[in-house]
Amino acid sequence: MFRNFAAGIAITAVIVIAAAGPASAQSWPSRPVKIIVAYPPGGTIDITARTLSEPLREIWGQPVVVENRGGASGTIGANAVAKSPPDGYTFLLAALPEIAIAKVTFKDLPYDPQKELAPVSLVAHSPFVMVVHPDVPAKNLAEFIALAKREPGKLNYGTSGPGTTTHFVAEFFRLAAGIEITHVPYRGSGQMMVDLLGNHVQLAFDTIPTVKGHIESGKLRAIGAAMAKRSPAAPDIPTFDEQGLTGFIGGSWVGLLAPAGTPAAILAKAEADIRSVLQRGVAAELAKRGLEPAGTTAAEFRDFIASESQRWAEVAQRAGIKAE
Repeated sequence: MFRNFAAGIAITAVIVIAAAGPASAQSWPSRPVKIIVAYPPGGTIDITARTLSEPLREIWGQPVVVENRGGASGTIGANAVAKSPPDGYTFLLAALPEIAIAKVTFKDLPYDPQKELAPVSLVAHSPFVMVVHPDVPAKNLAEFIALAKREPGKLNYGTSGPGTTTHFVAEFFRLAAGIEITHVPYRGSGQMMVDLLGNHVQLAFDTIPTVKGHIESGKLRAIGAAMAKRSPAAPDIPTFDEQGLTGFIGGSWVGLLAPAGTPAAILAKAEADIRSVLQRGVAAELAKRGLEPAGTTAAEFRDFIASESQRWAEVAQRAGIKAE
């Protein structure tokens, strides 16, 4: 009789636990949700997070709080999310460096991007434009490559720091074009842009919103857009592909991830809701800012991360970029 009684309790417990899982997912979220941005306020990732937060608040019925935790090429914020409870109340709006580059640029990375973070959806691509100071005697890609080959190593390119996306894309360009240009790293894009405008460095890669005003004012000249097709935000800038450097695409991207172990039902709902808000007009808003909206499934985003990790690891190997 005791064994039967104990077995009955065990069966009841299993039924209760099984019922509790879907119920908890259905009731999510029941309190504010945090989206951590691993960069300072005002940048592309931060603006994207704040653009998403209001429509997500409307769907979820809870405040969506954007928290900035910048530093170390995005790895501080990414590590904070990777170590957060997997309960559906902390997400990371990430970019390329902390997810697909950090493993080859940091010797002691405190988290594994592909094991400790669960992809939700790729939100948008953030393609780069190559710009030069107006004193550089090149008005298009062919002229620039010819100039660089005549004067190897003389032209300096600025980046926001070693191991950053701007560094990797510039090295990718150097390899693809078969030229020698000299890397001048900065601690962030602010001082780099000041020196580019002052012709202390001659070229750089950056996002459309960052360089568009300087191009329109004549303070910088656009050489090409590192994207598959011209951007609606900058339709006058020809792509590298149009100018003969076939298949050259470079830039960053924005995607939502959660701590590994977050319940599958919550991840599925977050994925569906991200795709929904993009269709509701957020995509158009992001496009105005020079982004290319995506809205993938979690599986597609996982495959994309794996592809990006391999791609940039190969660039690092070819360019001799070492972990520090």
